[in-house]
Amino acid sequence: MLENFPAAVYVCDAQGIVVAFNSKASQLWGREPMAGDPKERFCGSYRMYSMQGEHLHPANTPLAAVLETGKPLRDLEAIIEQPDGTRYNVLANVTPLFDDEGDMQGYVNCILGVTRYHQMKSEQAELQHALNQSQKIDSIGQLTGGIAHDFNNMLQGITGALSLLRRSIATGRPDSSYRYIDIAEQSALRAAALTHRMLSFARRQMLDARPLDVNALLLSMRDLFARSLNDGISLRYELSEDAWIVKADANQLENAILNLVINARDAMPDGGMIVIKTDNTTIDGNYVRRYPDVRAGEYCLISVLDTGTGMSPDVMSHIFEPFYTTKLIGEGTGLGLSMAHGFVKQSGGHISVHSRERQGTAMNLLLPRHLGQPTIAASVDDALAPPAVRASRILLVEDDDVARTLLKEALVDLGYVVFDAANASDALALTETLGNVELLVTDVGLPDGLNGRQLAQAIRTTKPFTKVLFITGYASSVMDSTEQPDDVQVLSKPFSLDSLAKRVHDLLGDAPRPA
Repeated sequence: MLENFPAAVYVCDAQGIVVAFNSKASQLWGREPMAGDPKERFCGSYRMYSMQGEHLHPANTPLAAVLETGKPLRDLEAIIEQPDGTRYNVLANVTPLFDDEGDMQGYVNCILGVTRYHQMKSEQAELQHALNQSQKIDSIGQLTGGIAHDFNNMLQGITGALSLLRRSIATGRPDSSYRYIDIAEQSALRAAALTHRMLSFARRQMLDARPLDVNALLLSMRDLFARSLNDGISLRYELSEDAWIVKADANQLENAILNLVINARDAMPDGGMIVIKTDNTTIDGNYVRRYPDVRAGEYCLISVLDTGTGMSPDVMSHIFEPFYTTKLIGEGTGLGLSMAHGFVKQSGGHISVHSRERQGTAMNLLLPRHLGQPTIAASVDDALAPPAVRASRILLVEDDDVARTLLKEALVDLGYVVFDAANASDALALTETLGNVELLVTDVGLPDGLNGRQLAQAIRTTKPFTKVLFITGYASSVMDSTEQPDDVQVLSKPFSLDSLAKRVHDLLGDAPRPA
């Protein structure tokens, strides 16, 4: 059996006498030892030196210490010298052997030449790298395949509805036009929801983070949970009365918790119980060592527990991957948990799962404690905003021609005076001739050097009363580091024109006139 090892291996008894070895050990020693000979103690016929060149007498070697202490040696580096004077740098691992009563009977020594050791480590690293690359390719393939499938379905709805709309107008049947418009709009909204989920998974979505009372948010969702659960499933709250305030996007947190509750429901087809808990916890260094991406500190813990079917270790290793699902086709997209995971990570928190098959699952969200009072976030609904009170002057900066045309027409229809530019340079040139500009509506990612934030700073330097509405498709590095002042807001693409109108009216409703 010892011959099958890729290293030199020999076994000593309780007195340190060699009793068994393989051929690689003989090659390393320079000769084949006499098994059981009292002279063959600890290290056969070779001489051992420390890495500093000091000769180690057999009775004083670390091997002798193993027999005295019963403690193993790990990655011991030493130099051995064969009878002909040849020296080798080696790496040894010594493991004591004990009987059923705990008495040490000897040890096993596995020795590798340092060159061979580093060669094996290099081969292992190469294999691990190849495995990681293969897993990345598989994940990317699963991700792109899922996106392509869903987007193709949504694009089919949009293009099909527009084709029918064009045909109905051409044939003089306008009555059906609104139905086709509704179909196209619904497909576009589904596509928008998918992009938001993907941005959440990628931790690049725009978050409206505000201080939140987690208990109050959970209690406000009680009716929503009740409508989402099947008969036979009961819901119980166990909320800590002193649960800490967190700073997070209320809508995204609601979506994340709702996804966990729905997954718990689906894991209990025959009924059961869901428990939603809150608590306070402190993450220490031991936890950080297990999960290096988590920061030590104080967190509010939100747990969703169920008594369902549970998950196998293999399923648990994939649950946060996008489009991964164990549900039947049509019953789930596989984006719910990846979205929750991305949101929690982007919020500075951590998500963990504990599950056993047939014993249920516990999903735990950890969000950092916020030292402040909760605020009530005003929601932006899709109701039509009232028209402009006066003809406010708006500077619109958007590099996409189609988007800029649509946005300008929508704002002009609401009664605003709109000037537009395709980049920051043109926008700055316009401001020199426009005089007062009460609102800047700008994309964040702009060509020609200056981004949207830099453009806003440049304009507000000379026109401090100018309010700003950033429109962006994802949370870029220029937008995710600081909080926005009251006269600056962010609107995530894609958005409805009614939502744009509502935001613009909110910003300009009490716009001060410069003296």
